[in-house]
Amino acid sequence: MQNLEQVSTLVVYGAIAAFIVAMIAFAIDISARSDRREGGNAPARRRAAGAGMAVTMLATILLGIGVVTRGFAAGHVPWSNMYEFTISFTFVSLVIFLVLSARRDLRDVGVLMTLGASVLLGIAVVVLYTRADGIAPILDHYWLAIHVPLAIGGVGVFGVAALIAVLQLMKDRAGAEPTSRLGHLTERLPSVGSLERLAHRFTAVGFVLWTFTIIAGAIWANSAWTRPWGWDAKEVWSFVIWVIFAAYLHARATRGWTGRRSAYLILTGFIAILINLFVINYFVPSKHSYALAEVVLPLLS
Repeated sequence: MQNLEQVSTLVVYGAIAAFIVAMIAFAIDISARSDRREGGNAPARRRAAGAGMAVTMLATILLGIGVVTRGFAAGHVPWSNMYEFTISFTFVSLVIFLVLSARRDLRDVGVLMTLGASVLLGIAVVVLYTRADGIAPILDHYWLAIHVPLAIGGVGVFGVAALIAVLQLMKDRAGAEPTSRLGHLTERLPSVGSLERLAHRFTAVGFVLWTFTIIAGAIWANSAWTRPWGWDAKEVWSFVIWVIFAAYLHARATRGWTGRRSAYLILTGFIAILINLFVINYFVPSKHSYALAEVVLPLLS
């Protein structure tokens, strides 16, 4: 299986390279757009954006192959450590982005999506990488195939909601100065209200997935550690994330929190997710810090 592990890693590297190419294509599109008036070089600009979307789709397919082959190489579902979790939730986010792109013109935001994918995958292969040589005994349980996919789906959906919230803030700011550079960059985006509603829908879906993630984790913890909840650092921070998004949904439904405040709450929740993944997992003592010895300690030595 070592050869298959190498194939998986090479394919993920290929996906990173493709995302960078797509990001450059989207950046060319943005650069041409920011300097133009209506007419002029619009066809060339759209060709660059179209190429970016095509390469993004190719990169996503490559990443999907990398995730699947990693699972076969490891002999178990490909989300038993942070490397596998990161490439998996990045893949889910990109699939959601591409599905949305089939219904809406999202070429103008492709640079943000491909930049995020490149950074996350770069961190995964450089910092988080773990050999596909089996699974920790505590993770060798059927709940691994239930609890973690729910978390992957939740993080992926929240990631898309956060991206839409960023676009909402950009569009809102550009609305005051429609002739500015930011105004030209965001003119093809949906309205601020449409972006806010879309972010709300994704956040609601992510909240449901995250709720079931916590419930499934509690059931698994009861089986593995004979208690459903122990105020472990990871458990506490997962609950903090749940509270942030619950507060967002409650404030929006009952207090009329719309506009920038709702976008900031979504971004706060997603920042909490990133802290949960890349800080709590590795730098805070926890029963969930299964990758600490494999990743962080070698970096500090």
